[in-house]
Amino acid sequence: HTAFPSDVKDLTKRIRTVLMATEQMKEHEKDPEMLVDLQYSLAKSYTSTPELRKTWLDSMAKIHVKNGDLSEARWP
Repeated sequence: HTAFPSDVKDLTKRIRTVLMATEQMKEHEKDPEMLVDLQYSLAKSYTSTPELRKTWLDSMAKIHVKNGDLSEARWP
C-alpha cells in the first residue's frame, strides 16, 4: 500500500502533456497567441514544480515583450 502507482500515473500524465504541447508548439510556432496559450497550459501542469512553472511563465513573458504585448508580459 504505497503511493507508487498513483505517482507513476501522475508522471505519465505529465509526460504526455509535455510531449503533446511540444508537438503543438512546433505546429503553431508562427502563431504567437496560440504558442503562449500552449505554454500557459504547460505552466499550469507544473504547479507542483515551481522552478519549471516559472521557466514557462518567463518564456511566455519574453514572447509577449517580443511581440509588443507589454500589458500581457510579466516583469521579473
